[in-house]
Amino acid sequence: MSINAQLAPSSSTPRPSPRDTDSAPQTMLLQNSRIRALLQDSTCRGVIDQLRPVLLEYLPSGEVENAGPPRPNSQDLGSTFPAMLLQDSRLQAMLQDSTFRSVMGEFRSAVSGRTRTRMPPIRRSKKCSPPVGYVVDQRALSCITVPPKPDGATLAENPDGWSECLVTNKIKAKILSTPGFPTPLVRPPRAHRIDSSPGKGLGIFATRDLDMGDLIHVERPLLVIPSCTTHVKVKCPQGWSEEQVEWAKLFEWDKQCYRALERLEPEAQGAYLSLANVHTEDGTGTTHGILRTNGFGIDGLADTVGTSEAPYIGVCKEFSRANHSCRPNVTRYFDQKAFAYHFSAARPIKTGEEMTVAYSVLSGVRSVRQQGYQRYGFDCDCSACDPDSEASDQNRRDIAASVDGLDSNYAAWLRDKTLPKDELIKTSRWWMKVIESEGLECLPVYRRHLGAIYRAYVALGDKENAVKYGALMGKWCRAAGKQELPIAWLSDPRRLQKRPDWAIRRV
Repeated sequence: MSINAQLAPSSSTPRPSPRDTDSAPQTMLLQNSRIRALLQDSTCRGVIDQLRPVLLEYLPSGEVENAGPPRPNSQDLGSTFPAMLLQDSRLQAMLQDSTFRSVMGEFRSAVSGRTRTRMPPIRRSKKCSPPVGYVVDQRALSCITVPPKPDGATLAENPDGWSECLVTNKIKAKILSTPGFPTPLVRPPRAHRIDSSPGKGLGIFATRDLDMGDLIHVERPLLVIPSCTTHVKVKCPQGWSEEQVEWAKLFEWDKQCYRALERLEPEAQGAYLSLANVHTEDGTGTTHGILRTNGFGIDGLADTVGTSEAPYIGVCKEFSRANHSCRPNVTRYFDQKAFAYHFSAARPIKTGEEMTVAYSVLSGVRSVRQQGYQRYGFDCDCSACDPDSEASDQNRRDIAASVDGLDSNYAAWLRDKTLPKDELIKTSRWWMKVIESEGLECLPVYRRHLGAIYRAYVALGDKENAVKYGALMGKWCRAAGKQELPIAWLSDPRRLQKRPDWAIRRV
């Protein structure tokens, strides 16, 4: 009995669309591109080989050809196969296997004619074949649409869009109980375009001049999913290597990620699947690979699994195309009330300049940073990563330590009126220039020095300069989502003069 004959649909099985039909059911199935792709996959062939002897034992050969594709659960099987088949222990064991159910679901979907936009291939790696023989202990994760989507709603009518999230009940409750959720997205005038970036594929470029703190773009992520496989435990046969166990986890985790992907609107699915994936050779599946390549972290969303933290990450339709630089000119934060990323200028950006973000920690030396970029499949070639970057490495070490003692030095300066009035101001201005030379205005250490200068001018009663640096600090805080320090409050002359520390160091 051929594999193709066993997959022929019965008269009770919905037919594929007309373009796939032919006079013979077997030929009809072979003309279905999704069926052909499934039959070429080693996982699918392995499942069919498992199922074949069970079918042949219970069904006469003439019935097998008309039996239709096997169903993924016992309720559906009961409508097609003899009741005795459902009691077979071998079939019951198969139905407990998530890989078996997944493959049967793919066959059922293909035969019934339902389409999925650009369905990722079941094969998870070019180097590895899917593992078999392990048991999955999966923690409770559910798919939700954020914000809740009204029936019949479309992207054309709701340009803010929705995010499909794979979350635990704890995170679901946290999202939905956020005060003010969901707030509409704030949409600034468009300031960017997506275009070719030499040596980097696509990138994002400024279409107008921007000042530090200017809001560039706001968008909800397409998918929000835990960043690691800690939510899936696999009990593997004795003797499996660590590599085999990790591969089994990756295989199972990608199937979970796909649950969220297939809930997206077709347009959003296509946008997600068009993003880069550098994890094609390490056992990571398509959906998870794109997530790992393009995801941004989400502050405040993380599960605790045992002793480990499992943070959540999101993938954006547009700004996930932003390239990396160790001197980024764009900073971001996640607004949980709007459930959206805000991207702002970390420093002035000129028209036509490429907008870049940081993929990892920037304070480390070049060798450490380059190791972190390997999981993204590139070597950074920005000026800070020049092979002769010893001076830059030293600057970054010193910058991190430059804020040590800021508060104690300020207190000593207030007490000792013999110290120069501008002593603290000169010191922080010098450090700000070093930070700017390294392109690290996005780091909190830059705000600390802005704050030190602002505080000194307030203590000196210098209204003009206090207003100037208060506005700069407010812009930085706005770009970082620190709304507790609004520009109007920091740079209002009337408020300044009511501060208890106003002019306390005036000589």
